[in-house]
Amino acid sequence: MNDDNKKVKTSLYKDAFERPLYFSFVFLLLAAACILFPTKWLSAHIGEMLALGIVRVIFGAVGVGFIIALKFGDSFKIKRSAISGLDIIAVSLIVAVNNFPIIALITGEASVTAGVGEICKFVFFCASVGFFEEVYFRGLIFPLLLVFFDGKKFAELKAVLVSGAVFGLIHLVNLFGGADFGSVAMQVGYSTLNGLMYAALMLFTRSLAFPMLCHTLFDIGGLMVERIGAGEIWNTPTIILTAVIAVIAAAWIIFRFARKFLLTKVS
Repeated sequence: MNDDNKKVKTSLYKDAFERPLYFSFVFLLLAAACILFPTKWLSAHIGEMLALGIVRVIFGAVGVGFIIALKFGDSFKIKRSAISGLDIIAVSLIVAVNNFPIIALITGEASVTAGVGEICKFVFFCASVGFFEEVYFRGLIFPLLLVFFDGKKFAELKAVLVSGAVFGLIHLVNLFGGADFGSVAMQVGYSTLNGLMYAALMLFTRSLAFPMLCHTLFDIGGLMVERIGAGEIWNTPTIILTAVIAVIAAAWIIFRFARKFLLTKVS
């Protein structure tokens, strides 16, 4: 690397830590650009899911470059310290797996009708979404918010709350894609909750691997019937089970934050 490139890298790193909110907004705009990126021309040749997946992988790769430039690259590693977040990993995985239409598939109310090729494209699409969104929201925006709130009371909690809200609100851009307000409002709601969970997962494990995994599994389960199947996924047992798991997961994460701040205060 020549001296000019070194200066650019150093300047970017320094500027990001001096203006974390500004850079967070820039990365938010990049994420929005990916979501709104026109893919009809590509979809006509290779199909919608494959086209959307490729675009997200490309934008995600750009985000990885920024993560490395900003020296957040350690977030791609799984460290021994992640053991302290095993309970958060378990809770998040339970939430993700529960999003699969298990009961509806067992009862025959829903089914997977696509062939192997379409299923592979679908899994690739979901993995690309998990990769792209976690790179930008937990790999870039979340650590920059930690920098912004550093030194303030409840800094980590504030970073989690703000990043979760931002992740939920970014889904408003789907209104520009023709989605109706009701479905987008619902998406904003559960995406905010998911964003809070993924941010907590990132905070307690310090690794992007776990949010990416849980995010991908959640999307596979939630979109399975819509994208590669047929039928109705919501029935009374599923609604009750989902509500119970959501309450337990939220309560446990809140408990872990309370214990974390209590221990910090004592020490």
